[in-house]
Amino acid sequence: MCKKLNGIKIIQRFNNGILSGTYKTEFQYNDILINIQQSGLRQTILLNENNNIQELFNLFNSIDRFMQIFDGKFIPIQSIVAINEQENEIAIYQEDIKKFLNSRLSYFSSEDIYLGNHSKLCEPIKYFNENMLKTWLNLQTELDIIHQSMLYFTCDNHMPIDIRLAHIIETFEPLSEFISEIDKSYIPRPLPPDKKVNLKSHIDSIICKYGKKIFDLEYSVDKEKFLQLVVNTRVRIMHTKRKFQKPYIKGSVLLMYCGKFVVLYRKILLTLLGVNEKDFIINLNNDIDGYNKHLNLINDFIKNNLN
Repeated sequence: MCKKLNGIKIIQRFNNGILSGTYKTEFQYNDILINIQQSGLRQTILLNENNNIQELFNLFNSIDRFMQIFDGKFIPIQSIVAINEQENEIAIYQEDIKKFLNSRLSYFSSEDIYLGNHSKLCEPIKYFNENMLKTWLNLQTELDIIHQSMLYFTCDNHMPIDIRLAHIIETFEPLSEFISEIDKSYIPRPLPPDKKVNLKSHIDSIICKYGKKIFDLEYSVDKEKFLQLVVNTRVRIMHTKRKFQKPYIKGSVLLMYCGKFVVLYRKILLTLLGVNEKDFIINLNNDIDGYNKHLNLINDFIKNNLN
């Protein structure tokens, strides 16, 4: 007997700990019914009337990327099954599910630094509806490789931390150019004594618009020195050690700056999605305060490099 696919049900949770709060959203997107519930774990059900399971897999991946912006990390998949409209399992799609799980990109596994409640800015399900999904899918398409790159630099791929930070910093130049295309009030300008817009001016423009709280400590001590250290950290991967003698971000503080720049990136995306800053500013400030105070690493870094 031919069994028609009605949908998929995905359960996500951490091996240790539960997801906070009780949330639910349900809406129609094109011909797909989307139902997401959270209470200890997160359950996503996607139902439609055709037999295209790959379409549902692709949509789930996009939804998962959306949730990560709010959560600060990807929540592991505990189980996934194909179901009919009564939510009974359809076993003949097990091979398709296995292929989907095996083909998921490595960036869906977040690095340890981003795990835990500290990285959550606000609850994604509260904001997830048909209009938000459309906005996100358009933004995801526009960001293209910018967002893909950032996800790879924040995943559990064993990339050395100095290389990771260098590439995270590099991502802000095309991001700044993208913002200037959609927001005419945002105009990156050269910093003296430079006569052209470069990586330093892009980073400064983004911090001035979106990250004043995030980098207030560094800017209050010596903005110019800090920006140059950031640029040098990126430029360093283009030279051999013998030929590169400029100061750059190094040592234990590398981890903290990976965290701070990723928080900045997520704040930008939340703003572009239309989420009001007041909805996440308390959690953002707590997250940044944690980075700034952690083992006094950043305070020591500022004392030794910016004064």
